[in-house]
Amino acid sequence: MRLIENMSLNNLEGRVTCLNVGVGSEEGKVSFTSDMDTTNHVLASHEQNDHAINVRICTLETMF
Repeated sequence: MRLIENMSLNNLEGRVTCLNVGVGSEEGKVSFTSDMDTTNHVLASHEQNDHAINVRICTLETMF
């Protein structure tokens, strides 16, 4: 959300598109913590977090 706010403050709408997508070597998903401020991190598959967000992973070739 802060990225979108920053983009707007800098009048970059129309020139920048914000996507909640990760880029990796293969398609999939990854879970991140979202309640730890600057210490948010990727969750290992065995970790649980009630505030986790899931992010789709795509390859660079399929991104556009």
